[in-house]
Amino acid sequence: NQQISSITSLEKCSICNRRFTQNRLNEHEQACKRSKKHNLNSSYRYQYNSQMHRWKGLDYGTNTSRSYVKQKSIHTPKTHWREKHQQFQDAIKG
Repeated sequence: NQQISSITSLEKCSICNRRFTQNRLNEHEQACKRSKKHNLNSSYRYQYNSQMHRWKGLDYGTNTSRSYVKQKSIHTPKTHWREKHQQFQDAIKG
């Protein structure tokens, strides 16, 4: 019951229209004003590109395709396990 009454006492921020309790609203509005001053469009947020961060310090050019970047995989010799397994099963049956 106490949570329901506290939800109804939310008030809007005059800058961003988000809702806060009265004890947090003053602090939020101050921070919101500072944020608005730094960003003319406060709804814009930079989207972090992790791929660019990973490739940044490497010697690969930006035009290099991934097929050139991949290292050759180590080729493991074939073990013919199916044939060996079949021979084992035949030995057990016979």
